[in-house]
Amino acid sequence: MPGLPLPQSLNQNIGCEYAYPGSTGQAFRQQLRTALSPDEKLTAEKDLALYCKPVELYNIIQRRAMKNPLFIQRCLLYNIHARRKKRIQITISLSGSTNTELQTHYVFPLYVLLARPTSNLSLEGHSPIYRFSRVCLLTSFSEHGNKDNSEATFIIPDVKSLSTSRACNHDIIFISCGQVGQSNGEDNCSGNHVEDSSLQMLEGKCSWGKIPTNLLASSLESCVNLSLGHIVELASKVTMRPSFLEPKFLEQDSCLTFCSHKVDAVGSYKLQLCMSAQEAGARDMSLSPYSSYSYNDVPPSSLSDIIRLVPSKFKRGRTVQEALVDGRWVRDIRGVLDAQVLTEYLQLWDVLETVSLAPGVSDQHLWTPSTSGQYSSRSAYQRFFIGSIAFELAHRIWKSWAPPKCKFFLWLASLNRCWTADRLARRGLEHPDCCVLCNQEEETIQQLLAGCVFSRQVWFQVLSACNLQHLCPSLGEDNFQVWWQRAEQNVPKQRRKGFNSVVCLVAWWLWKHRNYCVLDEGAADISIVVREISEDATNWRLAGAPRAEG
Repeated sequence: MPGLPLPQSLNQNIGCEYAYPGSTGQAFRQQLRTALSPDEKLTAEKDLALYCKPVELYNIIQRRAMKNPLFIQRCLLYNIHARRKKRIQITISLSGSTNTELQTHYVFPLYVLLARPTSNLSLEGHSPIYRFSRVCLLTSFSEHGNKDNSEATFIIPDVKSLSTSRACNHDIIFISCGQVGQSNGEDNCSGNHVEDSSLQMLEGKCSWGKIPTNLLASSLESCVNLSLGHIVELASKVTMRPSFLEPKFLEQDSCLTFCSHKVDAVGSYKLQLCMSAQEAGARDMSLSPYSSYSYNDVPPSSLSDIIRLVPSKFKRGRTVQEALVDGRWVRDIRGVLDAQVLTEYLQLWDVLETVSLAPGVSDQHLWTPSTSGQYSSRSAYQRFFIGSIAFELAHRIWKSWAPPKCKFFLWLASLNRCWTADRLARRGLEHPDCCVLCNQEEETIQQLLAGCVFSRQVWFQVLSACNLQHLCPSLGEDNFQVWWQRAEQNVPKQRRKGFNSVVCLVAWWLWKHRNYCVLDEGAADISIVVREISEDATNWRLAGAPRAEG
């Protein structure tokens, strides 16, 4: 692996140009100190340290790479192996079907901690002092809640490490703040309502139990499915004992201990746990910036910092083939490399390490969004809509033969954005008490277009003229979009455009007649609506609208 470029002065005296300032720099800083306030001195020192850290890191890597060219490559392999190192993900939940004797408010809230004892010595009546690293809060059984409040997830070392390292000293601790063993009138420190998951609120009576991780290791060691990447289901019981939680070490050291002298010894119970284990760690390898398998393509935005360090003459005149010969692209990088540039350098090296050009073969431009590899404006336009949500009525509305005002109204109606009585009421505006057309039901845009008695009579008379009276909205059908979709599917394909135009026309005039009754205080009249629809339908046909009649 080629090393990073060094300035000429750095080749002669490594570290002199980019290391921390020497005696001259220190004297100059001493002169500036007298003119700075204490806050300004502190800020200046922090800024200097922030600047010098990546520069010093760069110098260290340069020195070691010059003495041992394989140093950077070996460091890269260490990072890859670290990302591939297996871990075990433990998921813990409580099932209401296996804990039928326990009521929800007796068990929850239940805190689950991954902790280890700071020492094996403990006072009489006290548990060891535990130092915890992660806390999960369960507030319901797995059947009654989502994963956020019914499951606790921890990452522990693999089976081999559990039995050979200090990880075997870890325990999974359960702390229940419910009222098991107590009457409803007794006080409980945390109660059933937890406003903050901080353990600093848990001082007082509780029930607690633990599961040592070495017991999990013995159970998982014989599981073949775990090594194959499958999920292993485990069932375990934990005995919950009444105790008094002393959180005196919580604020400073994240430690806690339990005292059994301050509570009655009666009231122990067992919790039936549902546990699952799965190997984790290798599945996240593709997210690592050191993995060569995660870079099928390099977006230009990810190389912005390193490109700025390449002189313009090399950008304009250097071809890809010339840059790949003997790693010439590395020597084109000039200037001081910070931590971000070093990261991009390693990423780019991973990508180019497997690239080899065939002599005499011309380059080909492949457009990956197209299966043929050829660019097309259609495929480029479709890329703008990746991840977008399709509008189900878009084709029926915008492809129908109708004036734009009718299409725009139907688009608003499908989004429930028309100013009917229900929407006016939500905003505290004056609105009719019920539908002004039928005077029976609460007015909504869906009810107005499909569920209203008045509207169904209009639909029947209009569709009867097209021999489609069997498609009228039925009694109880109060969703206009669902009815339109069902009705269109029952229309012959050659008549669907004409049918959609009729739907646009009728819906438009139902809305206009409703506004006439509300704003002009007119009376609802079916004959007026049908006559207006008939006149507009004649004009639409003369203008080129398709026919819906058979």
